[in-house]
Amino acid sequence: MASPSLPPDLPAQKLDWQLYERRPAGQVCQGYYVSPPLDLPEADRSLGDARLFAEGRQLDYSPEGGMNLQGEVRLRQGPLYLLSDQAQLNADRTRARFTGNLEVRQDNFLLRAEEGDYELDSNYLRAEGAHYLIHDQHMRGAAWKLEQLPDGRVRLQEASMTTCSPDDHAWRLVAKRIDLNRESGFGDAYHVRMEVQKVPVFYVPWVRFPIDDRRHTGLLSPTISYSTSQQRLDYIQPFYWSLAPNYDATFWPRYIGDRGWMLGTEFRYLQPSDAGQLFYARLNNDDRYYGLDRWHFAAQHTGRWEAAGLNYNLDFAQASDHSYFYDLAKGRFGDEDNERLLQQLRLDYRWNNWQGRLQARGYQELRRRFDPNSNAVEPETTFALFDLRQGRDARRQDYYQLPQLEIRGRERLSRHFQAGFLMDLTYFDKLADEEASTGRYFTQNVAETGGDFYISSLNNWGAPRATRLHLEPSLSGDWTWPWAYVRPQVKLKHSSYWLDPYWDENVSQEERDGVNLEPSVTVPVYSLDTGIFLERDARFFGQDMIQTLEPRVFSAYVPFVEQYDVPNLFDGSFSEFDINQLYRAERTGGRDRVGDVQKTTLGVTQRLLNQDTGREVVSFAVAQEFYWADRRVNESYRHPDDPNREDQLPRAEQDYSQVRERSNLAFQANWNITRNLQLRSSLLWDERLEKTDRANTRFSYQDGRGMHLNLGHTYTSNYQNLGLQGPRPSTDELDAYSYTAEAEEQLYISGVFPLHNEHWRFFFKRSWDWKRDEVLDSLTGLEYTSCCWQLQMVYRDWIKDPDFFPKGETEERDRDQAIYLQVVFRGLGGAGQSTRDLLGTEIQGFTERSYSSGR
Repeated sequence: MASPSLPPDLPAQKLDWQLYERRPAGQVCQGYYVSPPLDLPEADRSLGDARLFAEGRQLDYSPEGGMNLQGEVRLRQGPLYLLSDQAQLNADRTRARFTGNLEVRQDNFLLRAEEGDYELDSNYLRAEGAHYLIHDQHMRGAAWKLEQLPDGRVRLQEASMTTCSPDDHAWRLVAKRIDLNRESGFGDAYHVRMEVQKVPVFYVPWVRFPIDDRRHTGLLSPTISYSTSQQRLDYIQPFYWSLAPNYDATFWPRYIGDRGWMLGTEFRYLQPSDAGQLFYARLNNDDRYYGLDRWHFAAQHTGRWEAAGLNYNLDFAQASDHSYFYDLAKGRFGDEDNERLLQQLRLDYRWNNWQGRLQARGYQELRRRFDPNSNAVEPETTFALFDLRQGRDARRQDYYQLPQLEIRGRERLSRHFQAGFLMDLTYFDKLADEEASTGRYFTQNVAETGGDFYISSLNNWGAPRATRLHLEPSLSGDWTWPWAYVRPQVKLKHSSYWLDPYWDENVSQEERDGVNLEPSVTVPVYSLDTGIFLERDARFFGQDMIQTLEPRVFSAYVPFVEQYDVPNLFDGSFSEFDINQLYRAERTGGRDRVGDVQKTTLGVTQRLLNQDTGREVVSFAVAQEFYWADRRVNESYRHPDDPNREDQLPRAEQDYSQVRERSNLAFQANWNITRNLQLRSSLLWDERLEKTDRANTRFSYQDGRGMHLNLGHTYTSNYQNLGLQGPRPSTDELDAYSYTAEAEEQLYISGVFPLHNEHWRFFFKRSWDWKRDEVLDSLTGLEYTSCCWQLQMVYRDWIKDPDFFPKGETEERDRDQAIYLQVVFRGLGGAGQSTRDLLGTEIQGFTERSYSSGR
């Protein structure tokens, strides 16, 4: 489209442009727009109510009563400020004509022109050969004719618009007409051509764009990706609908090359005390999934009832099938790999130091993707929305809490003592579909000793429904001095159960009567935590330091209490040993089982602190648990008289973790090598087997220019899965240990590097499965960012299902590769695949660089 040239550019200083003396970190703009303070005597009044203040170096009156002002003419009316070389006002003071260096200012708005007219009674302004600037939006442009209409809209003829800095011609819109509506917050341009470096690249008859931070109805940036492995195009074109200031909707029409059309819808709302959103996506007749319908529903709501001091929360999600996220979301930027979908309704109440919670909670468990070589997943099965029972197999699904009432609180008894209390009353239900659960999972285990039946449990507990009451009063003390502390604690853990199992019809009444359906357990837990702080002045690395030595002794006594008939199904688990476990009294998490332990942990930490700043330079800690007795409670349900029960076996035949006399030796080191370079490392070492159990090491570097480099290594031996026995297992048993089959070892490196100037960045991530010599995830990208536009190019090659491990050592896992391109023009939105969520998660130190150029 042919168009006359625009008015010549103005110098930067005439557009309120200021260069940074020292540019802030992460800022890509060389300068910023700043609106000077205006001397407006009635700035808080509207134009219609405000008086007119006019002044100049020379004032003359015409015979008709008009007024001529010359030399530094200044007119002020309400929030409006006008400057010019010359002004002529009519006798009624309703019209003004300005000539020479016209300058019009309002809040965050500047207009410059050679001449113009202003109608004071209607607030109509017209200027020829004009330049305009909206400071806070970094938006500027030029027009041969500019009009500010009485309703506040600005209309430009033969005009341009850009968010680039002065003297930067990276891009601009050139239009036959542009309307800027500051009241509604958007602009409309007609017969528009897009220019890059003043070269036209495309034409559109109409485009709408935002001129402030408010949301507006219209098309959003599309999402485009192409999978090289599946040879398919995936295109999403969002449409945003601003229904009202406090609620809106977004629609996501989506085309998937080999699956067809899909539609997603999100509705959001905001009230003074409530907020939430609803999401639903559906794909009908998926050709790649047996022609079945696929869908995903999610609802979130949070609110507060102020009068009652009650907070409430709803978080509910459900998918049509187990493979939904793997097929339709997994591996895409911005999508999570969901395996457990939370379904929860919660009420919270707080008063003083107490809080109460009533909730119904569970999860939809999504098993791994459909494997054609396995019968573990039935691909023809889809679920009905809001039907929580449908398809639930008692063998696999977790329990729902329907409901759970929890009350907890603390009260200070004196300066050194504090009492605590916890009550948890929960009803558990698997919501199992009995047709999907075979009867063999509802029978019981019977251990026969001496001709008598000792019925210890139900096999898998027959997927029982259960009510559990858990009580946990506690008393803790605290004596703290600048040089030491002593913190004793005692608590009593009691749980009572009322079980309602599914009985198989073949289970006799005698066998049923032999099962304790009302088990309970009461276990005291004692602990004592003590430590000393010692310090001295020292000199290391040529600097004055404070050297500390911090010995710590932690003791715990949890006596053995028989729990063979207490279920460990609902929210109980045995904690895997790690460094954090050293200073905890309990071996178990949740509230089902209480693991016995009698131990003392000896540890010491040494630190070097900068004497001037107090900043930690180096710290090193070592600790180890020493056990006074073997651990007897485990996940077993065997009767005490069962000779095959583990604690009835000779010690040499019991599990190594239960009878070892000391824990792994734990090391932890932190070294702030410089202000920019840090080392973090931890290690668990098995002294008896002379083997590393677990190790984690990470180097990280960052500087003020935005450079980040991370290098890490993790190792988990898993040798204890070999079934080592006795307190001193022979190291010969480790001959059966296979590094390739058992150990997990990964190496990763990631970084963000500014290139030769502040506009370019290179970023990458690469992680390896070291033992399989396989790249898990490889990501490489290049980014250019200026004040007004950004380009990102990303290539990614990743394993689609990292949780899937083939049995064969040489078998490879499914991979996918994709190329993503994103172009963002500030003020217009973007085009291409959004990468922000993935890059911020996968690459430590990656942050969006600031476009801000105002002060």
